[in-house]
Amino acid sequence: MKLAGIDNDTPDPVGGKILRDDNGQATGIFVDLAMDLIDRHLPKPEKSDYRQALKSAVDALVAEGMTGVHDAGIDLMNAEVYISMADNDELDMRIYAMTGGAGDVLDAIGKPLHSYGNDRLEIAAVKLYADGALGSRGAAMIEPYSDDAENRGLAFWTQDRKPWPGFLDTG
Repeated sequence: MKLAGIDNDTPDPVGGKILRDDNGQATGIFVDLAMDLIDRHLPKPEKSDYRQALKSAVDALVAEGMTGVHDAGIDLMNAEVYISMADNDELDMRIYAMTGGAGDVLDAIGKPLHSYGNDRLEIAAVKLYADGALGSRGAAMIEPYSDDAENRGLAFWTQDRKPWPGFLDTG
């Protein structure tokens, strides 16, 4: 937290929450978009590190009998590694990947991929984030959480903060 310049007075970002103890002290737990306050100070993984982690995960899943997975919210580096592995016949299961955001990855790779690499890879959908996750109690709810009466979750977007210009404009 010190390296990221976060202290007890750091405000919660839109779509995120810094958990605090009963005395208002930041606990070091960052929910949903509050993680961006930390992530921007971490070194980005190298492609080779991601490739090795992906290979290990695929091997473990295949050993358990899994034949395919969905990966929601990939970035350009993830897409490049998936494509490279598919080109080298290194994907031992099917991967249906969704880009994170408004399609920047699809723009960069030139087109959606369907049945790519011996039908092991598809990158043809976009995951848009509207709110947090249920597990972190960040999913936006109409009613408060049953075990957290003050919490209705976290909306990532507001009328003033949109994911891209023109989003949901009706005029």
